[in-house]
Amino acid sequence: MDLRKQNDLVEAVSLAINNTQNHPERKQQLETFGFGTAQFTSGKNLLKEFTQKQVTQVQLQNEQWALSQQISASLEAMQGQFKEHVRVTHVALRQDAALLHSLKIERLASRRWDCVRQAVYFYGQLQQQNINLEAYGIAAKEVQQAHKAAQELLQLKEVRADKKSLAENSTEEKRKAQAALYQWVVDFRTIARMAFRNQPQTLEAFGIRVRTKV
Repeated sequence: MDLRKQNDLVEAVSLAINNTQNHPERKQQLETFGFGTAQFTSGKNLLKEFTQKQVTQVQLQNEQWALSQQISASLEAMQGQFKEHVRVTHVALRQDAALLHSLKIERLASRRWDCVRQAVYFYGQLQQQNINLEAYGIAAKEVQQAHKAAQELLQLKEVRADKKSLAENSTEEKRKAQAALYQWVVDFRTIARMAFRNQPQTLEAFGIRVRTKV
């Protein structure tokens, strides 16, 4: 059994604890070899901590994935709308080069987040300078909504960065908890092999392989 696998590790600790608690004679025999109540209490705490950190890691990873999906879909929608609005604006303001230049849309940004920032500035300027595009099918309310959507995307980007950091930290914390739990099993099995060296069935009850003599 590879105890470095999470499920196998949890199973090994559970076997060690449960198959000792349910058999007082085993517990007493282990105590004579220095593995007593304190060690089992430590094992229970380590197991609880590890399983909690497993749940936290999965939850954070799922949240990060869901947010990335949301951002991806919103980005695609925003970029499509932004490009259309820019095309219309070029037509609407073709006779006013200075005003068109102030919107900074001579060239669209190639990087998606630069494009979002460009959109935030563009929509902000349309409202600030009271540029009316309703005659070209773009209502003031649509400009406001597009501006808000672009701003929210930048906020979501920051939230995702925070969640990514939390997920990375939770992975490291779970790794440390897993290492501590693994060491507990190693210590338990070392003592168990000595305490029950003449009781192969007991060792097998703890999930410890017993070599058969040929």
